Amino acid sequence: MTIQLESIKRARAGAGALLLLAAAATPVQALEGYTNFDNFDGATAIDMKRWLAPERHRMIEGKALRMIQRELGSQTGNSGVFSSSNSTNMTNPTLITQIKGVITVNAFETTHCAANAEPSGVQARFVAQFFNAGPGVPSSGNRTNDVGATVRLRRESNSGDAPNVLRVQGTVYQCTTSDCNYGSISLGDVDLGTALVGEAVTLQMEWDQPNKRFNFRRGTESVKRVNYAVSDALAPGVAFRAIGTQRPLANCLAGRTTGFMDARFDDIFVNESALLAPDAAPAARREGPRPHSAARGPRCVGPARVGYMCSIITCPNPEHDTCVAPSIRRAKS
Repeated sequence: MTIQLESIKRARAGAGALLLLAAAATPVQALEGYTNFDNFDGATAIDMKRWLAPERHRMIEGKALRMIQRELGSQTGNSGVFSSSNSTNMTNPTLITQIKGVITVNAFETTHCAANAEPSGVQARFVAQFFNAGPGVPSSGNRTNDVGATVRLRRESNSGDAPNVLRVQGTVYQCTTSDCNYGSISLGDVDLGTALVGEAVTLQMEWDQPNKRFNFRRGTESVKRVNYAVSDALAPGVAFRAIGTQRPLANCLAGRTTGFMDARFDDIFVNESALLAPDAAPAARREGPRPHSAARGPRCVGPARVGYMCSIITCPNPEHDTCVAPSIRRAKS
C-alpha cells in the first residue's frame, strides 16, 4: 500500500512539472500592442501633460540650498487658486523670533487664466507662524486664527513688470481656515522694492512682541514695520519657521495653469537666544559650542553641528545674529 501511494505522488508531481513546462513554452500575447508613453529623451523637466506628480527638488548645490518647484493648477473651476509649497522647517521653531538670510531667484514661470479674477503666482520666501489671535484656545494642528509673517520675492501672472522682475514684500497674515492654504486675511504689508532674476537679496523679518509689530528689512535699507492689534497671548495651532518656495496657481477650466520657481537660499541666521536657550536639543547642549579660529572668520554661537556650519559660512554680523541651517546636514566645501 505504501509503495502504491509513493507511486501516485511521483506520478502527480511529474504531471505538474509537464504542465509548467508546457505553459512556459506557450508564447504570451499582450491584449493589445504597446506605444511609448514617455522615454524622457531630451527632457529637462517632467512633462506635466503626461504626469500629475509635482516636480520638487531640495539639494545643496554651489555652497547653498537650492529649491525647485514646478506644478500645475487645477481645472475644478474658474475661481480660486490651488496652492502648494516646497519648504524645509527649522528645529525648535518657538524659540525663533528673527530670521535673516539671502534669497536668489534663478528662474521662474507662471501662467494666467483669463477667466479667473485671481492671478497665479510664484514666490521664494521665509515664512513663520508665531501666535494665535483667538478667541478660544486653538487645537493642535488647526491653523484657524494663527498669525504669521513672510518676507518674499514674488511674481504674479498679471504683473506689468518686465519679464525678469520680481516684487520684494513683507506681509503679516491671519489664517481663516484650518489649513490656511485657502483662507487668510492680511494684517498689513510692506513694499521692499523689486529684484531681478539672479540678484542676491538679503532679507530679514522679526517678531517684536513687546511692541506688537513685525519688522521687515532688505539689506541695509530702513526697517519697515507692520503693527497689529489682535491678541498675541496664545500659542499657534501650528508653530513653524520655514524657508522655501510656494506657488498659488489659478484654477482654470480652459487649461491647467503652470508655476515654476528655482531659488537659492544661503546664510540663514536667527536670533541668538534661539540657540542658547536651555530647552535646545539635548544632544546639542551636551556637546556645546565648537571653538573657531580667527582665520575661519567670526565665531558663531550655537550647538556644535550648527557652529560648524557657521565656521565655514562666515557670519557677517555675529553680534546680532546666529547662523543656522537646521535642514542642511552637509558641510560647505
